[in-house]
Amino acid sequence: MFSRITNRSIAVGSMTNLQASMNRSNKLQEQLSSGQVLSKPSDDPVVTNNSIQYRTEIGVQEQYGRNNLDGQAWLNSADAALQDSVKVMQRVRDLTVQAANTGANDTTARRAIAIEVDSLKENLLSSANTKYLGRPIFAGTKIGDVAFDATGAFQGDAGVVARRVGPNVDVAANVSGEGAFGDDGATFAMLTDLSTALKSGSGAGINDFITKVDTGLGLLKDSLSTVGARTNQLEALKDTSDARVDSLTDSHNDITAIDLPKTLIEYNLQKTAYETALASTAKVIQPTLMDFLR
Repeated sequence: MFSRITNRSIAVGSMTNLQASMNRSNKLQEQLSSGQVLSKPSDDPVVTNNSIQYRTEIGVQEQYGRNNLDGQAWLNSADAALQDSVKVMQRVRDLTVQAANTGANDTTARRAIAIEVDSLKENLLSSANTKYLGRPIFAGTKIGDVAFDATGAFQGDAGVVARRVGPNVDVAANVSGEGAFGDDGATFAMLTDLSTALKSGSGAGINDFITKVDTGLGLLKDSLSTVGARTNQLEALKDTSDARVDSLTDSHNDITAIDLPKTLIEYNLQKTAYETALASTAKVIQPTLMDFLR
């Protein structure tokens, strides 16, 4: 049995083929515009799933990087404060050694030194109350205006301000206030006692303060070493995190980014094929008035 091929059936078939060809051209054009293989999840569910996993891991690594930079900012603030504190204590030591020389200083000279010691104590207190984003960096996890009050008494706690900078890797971004300035601000109490001794005018016992000043200076230097070690650790971890982001991004692009030259050639071929088919179909299908009346 033979079936009759009508002009209508030819037209419908041709239009279906033309529509399919146009859809392929449109898809290639979308890929060229976005630079991505996928325009919607249904294009390739497997690639879509892999892409989501890559993007999730990239986001995690980028968050590690942001945490790392925040930790470095904390430590940089501590480093600057401790550097200033070391300079203050070195000056205090010079003055103490000078004051201990009983043969070259009288009562007036020691009192002048005491005034400078008092000023240096205020400078040290200012450094000890350095803030980062409104928080005293030497106060631990305690929220407050200062880490040490006007008398030098410690107002913070021993809490650790940690930053997650890698898988199960936490690094302390803060430095212990008592570790840097002595238990309950012992360094400040020592400076107060030194000033009192200097103001007494006798000069007795001044020599004993040299060892005490050295102790306070040693605490600051130890804290500086801790800051340096943690900063180096964070910098190394940041390099690792950045390299991981680059690697994951490359892998993600490998499965989602188009091959531009290949896609461009394919688009041009598809466009040419569509235009050729369109012209051929127009010649083959020539509807008459009877076709519209059927």
